[in-house]
Order: sequence, then C-alpha cells, then structure tokens
Amino acid sequence: MRPLLLVCLAMACLAATGCVASHKGMTLSDFRGFCLTSGGGKNGACDTNDICYGLAARLEEDFGSLGRCLDACRDFHAQEAFANAMNRCAGTLNTARNLCIQYCRSNYEP
Repeated sequence: MRPLLLVCLAMACLAATGCVASHKGMTLSDFRGFCLTSGGGKNGACDTNDICYGLAARLEEDFGSLGRCLDACRDFHAQEAFANAMNRCAGTLNTARNLCIQYCRSNYEP
C-alpha cells in the first residue's frame, strides 16, 4: 500500500510541476499567427499583413508594465482606425487590438 501511495504522490507532484512550468505568455510569433489567421485577409484596400505586422513591431518594445503595454495597443488602434477609416479595416483592427491586449495580459503582471 505504501509504494502505491508514494507513486501516486510522485505523479501528483510531476503533474503539478508540469502544469506550472508549461504556462507561458503569448509570444510575438503567436500574436502574428493569430492575427494573420483571424479571417481578415485582404479585404478591398484593407491588408491584414500591414496591421498585424505593424502592431507586432510595436510589441517588440519592452514596455515594463501592463499599463504601458495596454496603452500601446489602444494608441495603435486609434491611430490606425483614423488612418484606415475608409477601407473597411474595422474588424481586422479590433481583432488585432484584442490580441494585443491578450499579449499584454499574458506577458506583464497587473
């Protein structure tokens, strides 16, 4: 009975350690992949590549805090929304902003 208890305890410890160690934040590669495959694609004059790669380039900066990272997401969205007001990019911009927020929240502590 004791060896079974030790094996179960060891397995529980390994499982708990695996769960903790496997938690990683969203990478820039993840962000680009999710953003580019979000369904926007080339839609008239709106090109998902320009938006996704532009925001990914902005996210390469080390913001140092969650607040500054979130501000960068919002600022990029506001700037691009104005610049792309006539080319039907609202859906792509909203998706990119939401993914940006997820990136920030997964890489910076509150």
